[in-house]
Amino acid sequence: MLSDKVVKNSLVNALLEAIFDVLDADGRKSIIQFANVDITNEKLPSKGTTSFDDFIKLVNAMNFLLAYSKTVMYEIGRKFSFYFSPYGGTLSDFIDLIQNTLSNEMKTEISYPKDNMILIKIKNCPFCKGAVTILPGRKTEGFTCEFFKGLIYGTMAKSSDLGDSIEVSHICKGLNECIFEVEIQKKEKE
Repeated sequence: MLSDKVVKNSLVNALLEAIFDVLDADGRKSIIQFANVDITNEKLPSKGTTSFDDFIKLVNAMNFLLAYSKTVMYEIGRKFSFYFSPYGGTLSDFIDLIQNTLSNEMKTEISYPKDNMILIKIKNCPFCKGAVTILPGRKTEGFTCEFFKGLIYGTMAKSSDLGDSIEVSHICKGLNECIFEVEIQKKEKE
């Protein structure tokens, strides 16, 4: 059944540009063709929306074609953070921006259990939902999380008050929930 939900084109274009940056034009074209979506010239009009179903098809194609490329998925996520929000901001601002662009499909909780640690709990992640329709024998659980690890790293790296090192790890709770742990090593003041 087709969904009546929509996604802002700015989110889809950020994803397509990140894919282009990492995989070049042929890689982006392959993902668009595999997704079987109607995107001409590999870009949508900047204003407007596209169907949530087409967005999920793109994510699904990316997950399927890159399922065994953790580093590539991470790098696409990192680049995506720059294209979607080039001017930076806080991690919670960035996650709110994604949630609002996705018609609040995704739900997040951010907590700070220690001074140098952030826990991000994500439920109903549309990027993970794209991992659902996989051919038999092809498991991708955890690879979508690499995309989100890169996205979190890219977002936090733009913040000027962060330290020399940002370590992002995850605990995959299945396709409905993931928890990301972000550890920050603060710079020593001179």
